Amino acid sequence: MRRQPLIRLHLALHTTILLNCAYKSTAAATPVCASAAVSSPTGDNGCNYGACKSLTTSTMTCQYDSSFCDSGTEEWMTAGEVIDAGHECTCMDILNYPMNIGTCSSSGVYSPMAVASHCSGGTAVCDADADGHYFLGDKVAGATQFTACDLKCDGTAGHTADIPTDTFQGCEFPQVGWVTLAQQTTGRFYSRHMHMMGDTAIIGGYMKSTVDPSMTETAETKYGTSDEFELRGPFSRTDPDGSEGTSVYESVKKYYERGWDQYEVAFAKVDTTTGIPQDIVHFGGHGTDQLWDVHTSSDNTRVAAAGWFAGNLTVGSTVLTTVAGGTHYGQGARDGFVINLDANLAPVWAKVWPASTAGATDWYGSRCSGIEYDDSNNLIGVGYQCNATCVGVMTKLAAADGSQMWEKVFTDVQHFNRVTKADDDSGDLFVRGKLFTTTGNPTAANPTPFGVSCASENCGFLARVSSDASTIVWARTIEGADFSSSYVGSIELDPTGPYIYMVMQDAARSGPVTLDSGTPYAGCKDADGLVTPAYEVFMTKMVTASDCPSGSTFVDADSYDAVWAASANTGVHCVGNTDDNCIIKYHTFTGRPEWAVTTPYVNTVMPLADGTVHAIGHGSGQTFDTVSTPDSTARWTWHAEYDGATGKGKLVHAFGSATGSGYTRTWDMGADTNGDLILTGCIYNEATSVWFDEGFTLSYPEDDAENHLFVLKLETSAPKVAPSCITSTSTCEIDANSCYIDGICYASGDTAAILGDSCQVCDPTKSQTAFSDGPTVGTTECYVSGVCRTADEFFSYTDRSLYTIYSTCQYCDPPKSAHSWSVVDGWSAEANVVPPDDCSISPTGPSATPAPHSVLADCPVTTSEGGGCLPTPAPGPSSSSGGSGGADMGPIIGAVVGVFLLLAVGALWFYRRRKGSEAKPSALERLDSPSPPNLMPLKALPEGEATVLSVAPEAEETLPAQPPPATGWFAAEPELASFSPEASSLPPGHISGAEAAMMMAAGEPPPQPGNWFSGAAPELEPEFEPEPEA
Repeated sequence: MRRQPLIRLHLALHTTILLNCAYKSTAAATPVCASAAVSSPTGDNGCNYGACKSLTTSTMTCQYDSSFCDSGTEEWMTAGEVIDAGHECTCMDILNYPMNIGTCSSSGVYSPMAVASHCSGGTAVCDADADGHYFLGDKVAGATQFTACDLKCDGTAGHTADIPTDTFQGCEFPQVGWVTLAQQTTGRFYSRHMHMMGDTAIIGGYMKSTVDPSMTETAETKYGTSDEFELRGPFSRTDPDGSEGTSVYESVKKYYERGWDQYEVAFAKVDTTTGIPQDIVHFGGHGTDQLWDVHTSSDNTRVAAAGWFAGNLTVGSTVLTTVAGGTHYGQGARDGFVINLDANLAPVWAKVWPASTAGATDWYGSRCSGIEYDDSNNLIGVGYQCNATCVGVMTKLAAADGSQMWEKVFTDVQHFNRVTKADDDSGDLFVRGKLFTTTGNPTAANPTPFGVSCASENCGFLARVSSDASTIVWARTIEGADFSSSYVGSIELDPTGPYIYMVMQDAARSGPVTLDSGTPYAGCKDADGLVTPAYEVFMTKMVTASDCPSGSTFVDADSYDAVWAASANTGVHCVGNTDDNCIIKYHTFTGRPEWAVTTPYVNTVMPLADGTVHAIGHGSGQTFDTVSTPDSTARWTWHAEYDGATGKGKLVHAFGSATGSGYTRTWDMGADTNGDLILTGCIYNEATSVWFDEGFTLSYPEDDAENHLFVLKLETSAPKVAPSCITSTSTCEIDANSCYIDGICYASGDTAAILGDSCQVCDPTKSQTAFSDGPTVGTTECYVSGVCRTADEFFSYTDRSLYTIYSTCQYCDPPKSAHSWSVVDGWSAEANVVPPDDCSISPTGPSATPAPHSVLADCPVTTSEGGGCLPTPAPGPSSSSGGSGGADMGPIIGAVVGVFLLLAVGALWFYRRRKGSEAKPSALERLDSPSPPNLMPLKALPEGEATVLSVAPEAEETLPAQPPPATGWFAAEPELASFSPEASSLPPGHISGAEAAMMMAAGEPPPQPGNWFSGAAPELEPEFEPEPEA
């Protein structure tokens, strides 16, 4: 984001003028290479650049990248470092702007270049200087001229992008019409995907009974029914507790098995015109059954589901069994499945696909990640298959019986995760996924490539392929997109024109990345050899030879004369400024990128017939350019609306728990025939009251608190409604006696209790757009790091294994410091370090008893099941000084504590040595606390949360052997959902710390203190991370 005021740096002037210019025979006329000012140059492109800093004078000179620095006299500063220093480098400050820079030609289609890599797919029209930089352009009349402002913005070169300030300014919002909600605590249903069958929503996900045979409280004893699961609706403004709603029920088998291995494939049907649930169906067997996609046929006669399973899965009269046969970790790899149902959710057929080979290691599993019908109701499946290595796979299964019609294996595809049929009667398919580093050409190690190059370690891609996947029509890549299939975002066709939208998470982790990447463009070549790319011939159809003018010839995308993708020079980037997730709009016939916008963690995108595009995600205090969602202690669901033509954000709002506890997470959405959005997700335990807007807060009894499935209608077709404190919707003016904070109105004196921060209040005399400290801050509470803390509460940290570790010396002492942690006298705290490494004893020793929260003291040994213990807090400091009387005892206490710490650390070292090695904590964590000894690192969670580690099985005291590194294209990582102790190691109805860690890895809140081994503790969401992992 551009900072004001900024010191504009002096332009670096090149004084060397090159007189020699080699002719590159790609244009109709001989180029005249010279340095000259460009008439009507492109203005500021919103990209920020780095600078070369003199090692002697500290003078900074704006430059494009580090190659422009003198290695002996200058050092490179990235754009971020330049901004942090209070300066700014724009495109108008580099490369002699507005003088021309180099020109790259690809079959006569020109693009800008300053360094050789800018023309890796074309030919430089003019030569470089002695340093390899391009400052000469073609001065022939009519030749295309470029300046620095025409270059791509590149995070790998140290660039950043400005943050727009005119987006998401709407202050009128669509309203929730109704909600359908699960009710009983004896059953649990997590939705994963949803597809519309007319005005009926088909929701697919996982289901299980939360009752095991050892429990005395059952659905019968608590609710008077033998059915464990209830879905009720609608809840509405006039009936917020759903008392007038209608319920449907489902009985789920109860059996002894680890919690996650009890989940079954499940479906629900909801009439979206009324919100009344219609039916619930599930299919299961011993071992986890996980649904990853659901789709309906165009004639609304079929419903397909895809995913993976362990053990066995019974669908009607068909019993599917994995090749390995085991029901959980340690008993072999998982396999994928495809299920075909009729409109009433009755089975037509079910198949195992893709299957892991016999003997495939326990660490790997195969999955069908995406499913789609063709025009004949045959099924197209995509996913990945893991044996010794993992590869991307596609298949076509016959409508009648599921027999395989074809299968494609691509050895340089990490995974396919979505597939959608083109809507132009071509039969083509759109697929998305991730690539390894590859040239796209066959090699011994890559015998059957997809045919798309990827220069980075990982590349996201969207591709259009023929109906049998034998030909790539086009493919667009995102260089450097993180390897991840963690709850993959959707791809959706635009109902208003030939466009397709894609959500790509972790698309710009290193800053701006251009989307002008992928396969070349087809076009028409004239008699001079110049090619007009297809996107300039026709945008309304697929260009073929018959579309080329007389005297020209058609050039296919795989031709030598095809136009290099970067030559399009659209300027479309995933910019990665406020976050690294991206929504992208592509042209369906050519794949040309139209626009892209940065978002927080996003699940689904949905374009509507009115020309708007909608997205959903979840989080707390999520940033949309300069606008934020409520900063709640529990994550809320957000909904954003964009202009489909430009991508400009129009509005964003959020809804969630009104109790300050319990997440509200939306997983997927669709649209009904009226243009309203249908959302599905989960309202998690403790969120027994959910705020949707000022006129609608849903509630249900605390005794029915569970992780509840929900389906709701967001009335995007109806007029939007402004919050009550907005007096002008054109200017979003706020009533003088109110606050308008992150989309919610508060009357003067109202607290932020709805967000879990009751110590913060609305005080319009101080601010109408931010909370102010309430009367308790500085007296009985502190407000530290955006959270209200009670007096004597100690700073704590939940580590990778979900152990809560308390600080020894940092605590809330309101009179001493209302907005930061106080430090016990005689101790010192190190900034930006988490417990237990944050505290040390001052040379004179503590003058007061330190906090009795040390995990070393209270939890010296962990259980073999990977469980944890939480120290019971004892009374903390009783005065603002942190003392508790008895100051004369300070030196003695200090000595005792010091000896104890040394002994505890020594014991811990011996314990860890005996148990085996463990993964090294990250630099951020700097932990030295007891934790389960067998830890394996997972990737960071989607929202950039702290990395969570999964716990490996502990059948013995020693660290189990890890699998050898896989060879070939992919070294698969472990299956997250499987890392927990064998069922026999835990009492029935209990969950382990290992399972708790996996629940956290699934993006869900950690178990509450004291409940980790409680049979009554609500089990959190099952694994939904990718396999192979994100």
